[in-house]
Amino acid sequence: MKILKRMTEICTLIIIILITTVKLNSKTMLVDDFNKGRGRNKLDGMNIVWENKPGRCQIKYIKDTFHTFGGTGRSLQVTYDISVTNTSYCGYALGLNKRDISEFNYLSFWVKGEKGGEFFKVELKCWPANTNENRKVGKSYISDYLDGGVTSQWQKVVIPIDTFGSLIDKKDMWELTITFEHYQSTVNGSPMQGTIYLDDILFGTWKEGSVRFDHFGDKIEINGFGGNSSFADVNGYIKSKIIYTNDCIYPHVLKLDYAVERQDSYAFYYNLFGGGTNGFVAVPFDLSNYDYFSFWAKCESGEIDLKTTWPWKGLKIEMDTDDDPSVSYFTHIALTNNWKKIRIPLSNFKMNGSGPVSIDKSQIAKLVWVLDGFYLNDEDRSNSIYIDNIQFEEQGYRPDREAPMQPALLSFNGEELEDGEELDIMNDLSAVVTTGSNDPSLESVFFEYSMNNGLTWNRIGTDYDTTDEFYSVKWNTLYFSPARRIRVRACAMDASGNVSHAGYTCFINKDVQGEPLINKPLQSILSPNNDGVNDIIIFSGLMEGYRIDIYDREGRLIKTINKQDYWDGKNENNRIVDDGLYVYHIRIKNWKISGTIMVVSDNL
Repeated sequence: MKILKRMTEICTLIIIILITTVKLNSKTMLVDDFNKGRGRNKLDGMNIVWENKPGRCQIKYIKDTFHTFGGTGRSLQVTYDISVTNTSYCGYALGLNKRDISEFNYLSFWVKGEKGGEFFKVELKCWPANTNENRKVGKSYISDYLDGGVTSQWQKVVIPIDTFGSLIDKKDMWELTITFEHYQSTVNGSPMQGTIYLDDILFGTWKEGSVRFDHFGDKIEINGFGGNSSFADVNGYIKSKIIYTNDCIYPHVLKLDYAVERQDSYAFYYNLFGGGTNGFVAVPFDLSNYDYFSFWAKCESGEIDLKTTWPWKGLKIEMDTDDDPSVSYFTHIALTNNWKKIRIPLSNFKMNGSGPVSIDKSQIAKLVWVLDGFYLNDEDRSNSIYIDNIQFEEQGYRPDREAPMQPALLSFNGEELEDGEELDIMNDLSAVVTTGSNDPSLESVFFEYSMNNGLTWNRIGTDYDTTDEFYSVKWNTLYFSPARRIRVRACAMDASGNVSHAGYTCFINKDVQGEPLINKPLQSILSPNNDGVNDIIIFSGLMEGYRIDIYDREGRLIKTINKQDYWDGKNENNRIVDDGLYVYHIRIKNWKISGTIMVVSDNL
């Protein structure tokens, strides 16, 4: 009743969803949805670009239906150029303002590319005061958690926080960065110049139960935990290569060619966790919550036999901790020439291969694949092995492919909404939707409308607040034509991107007149220098038929705007205007509002 009373006091369209659960297990913290179109995010952190010359990066808060996520609001456009030298890199950073993310289990965002194939690194950074340089940054690459990489369509990315296990302190976070690198793009052939679009960046508490170590989709030999990989041999031979294949669940796999013909020869391929500042520092990860080490593998020909009693036989898999580099924990496995998922309890990694002591899961720092002539039969000492889909899993883990239960009940002005309802130009629309309690991964509820009977949908807004059972958004319908037929729906989405929805067909009441909600911009200072702060002035409350005229102090018209809702400091010739005071007039039908804007070269 309290919520309904509040809703009746505002002249907006409000949709509220109630998800009925025994206990809501999920919680989210939105970093930015970019709808404000300014340099500070939802955490009051600064959003900035940075460049290592000659790398170049520019951002823009865009509002066009083709590129924005959901077709409405704003999304962030990031344009980069790292083509000049192999030292070029640049990126975009969202300030986290010393927030504590220790209760959250995943980072999520939506991304698409202008053309597809764009490639970047995702980094989380502790506050600079932390002294251990190797533990200030956790990193992974986009293809580690986006199978197939960036495309020209919007895709949801979900990265477990355990991926960033290098971080020494998750209670004092500095920033989240997106980094484009010339060197890595050279290795995997991704574009040196391009544009990506980002939206709805958030942290969530739901935990799926797995963390990827490497799926090799990025085609570089930096693993999903951020560390480098390499190989070596003694009296033997080994070579690693990431290749394309069509006979595994993922298209790119690791191939290891080896030869260890003598009993005293061996070869190994190792993966470092974390990598530190130079990529070659083994940083201990706390994987205490995981029970299994799993991967897919096969050999080129024949079989690699297993013998579990001394002397052991088989492919040796070793994990090391940071406590004592001289002590290793390992087990052996068999392989055939057919792909097979292998799932090994972490408790099977015993000190020196046997005995009661298993590896300390809170201190794992290195993974090593060992081809040892002593532990291989004569016929197994020269072969090729293929490895893919390496990850750590909890007991009972299975991928989340189940959608939340469908929203079932919506209300209009306190009465149940049905097809054919008429919406006023300014409305109070509420809804109560009940659903089951079997999906603790519920992340948000978003609301959409369609003007072509569901062929395409435009997003009204999203509510990420899962701390209570109510979800709401505001909707200004002034720009709709009277008597327009509109279909409205509410959608429940979980952390994995599974969605369920329910909706109704409504109409705008043609007999109701409304007055535009013309608002002055929230800011009056414009510094159009592409640093992400005060780069544009945003005008809200606009509707069909608006016009914005901008004049200089001498009264000369320098810009007319009627196709966008912001001014970027440029005149009709698309050039940045001089510093100084400018006057704007906003006209919509018979209404007008005026104000001033101060243009300065740098931020104040």
